[in-house]
Amino acid sequence: MMRRVVEVAIALPVNKTFYYHIPEKMRDFLQIGMRVLVPFRTRRVTGFSVDLLSQVPKGVEEKLREVEDVLDEIPLINPAMLRFYRWISGYYLYPLGEVIKNGLPPGLHLKSELILSLTPDGKEMMAKGRLDSVQEEVLKEIERNGKISLKKILKLFPGKLSRTHLFSLRKKGLLTIESEIRGKEIKPRGEGWVKCQGGEPSRIFSKKQEEMLNWISGLKPYPKPELTPHQKIVLDEIIQGIRSKQYSPFLLFGVTGSGKTEIYLRAIEEVLRQGREAIVLVPEISLTPQLL
Repeated sequence: MMRRVVEVAIALPVNKTFYYHIPEKMRDFLQIGMRVLVPFRTRRVTGFSVDLLSQVPKGVEEKLREVEDVLDEIPLINPAMLRFYRWISGYYLYPLGEVIKNGLPPGLHLKSELILSLTPDGKEMMAKGRLDSVQEEVLKEIERNGKISLKKILKLFPGKLSRTHLFSLRKKGLLTIESEIRGKEIKPRGEGWVKCQGGEPSRIFSKKQEEMLNWISGLKPYPKPELTPHQKIVLDEIIQGIRSKQYSPFLLFGVTGSGKTEIYLRAIEEVLRQGREAIVLVPEISLTPQLL
């Protein structure tokens, strides 16, 4: 069955998904889990393909617009992750597109931006000095940059300039205002690690370096305290939930210093032992040393 309509989760804080026609040239390769560039209101934004349909669903009354581009060669999101994102969206009442956006590396989100540039007429008017002082300042700034975003030019001239003013200059033929797609360049992020190899130093170190070496060589593994009977009971319950591999929420109730954090750490150890992953949200900065 030919898929003619795509359901798209927009990467914006809107509490619904939207439907778009799939152009014929994209029908053979557009898949669920790919990013798409779609028109949304007066701009173009990144969305995520979350379903493909043969026709418009019942109850959808708005006129469908077309997908403008497919941004990926293969899906970024596999079916299991999409189910997980849908669950998060439903459980926490958070827009699906925003959930997916926050679950992917930064820099994958594209959006359109209004870009200003001078026309030949604008350059001519500047050369002849037929502009008022504000217009001349604005056009000189645009000329200096070659191209500049509407948002940036408004920030450069607070109180002097408005969108209406700029669009009137476009109407006079002095500048162009065009929509361009902008996105951040994705770069790998490095993280430095220091490891103490032991042995005697082969050269003289500064006092600062010596202090650092002494501190590193003195690092010891976190000593595990003995669990209390109550902690053991609670941990056993949590480990049963972990081993069941089913969603099993637990709420630990206890005053500060009662040993809740140690239970969390032991539960995470069990998860890692199974080759799985865990996320720890630290509620207060004073607990950080226990986690290092």
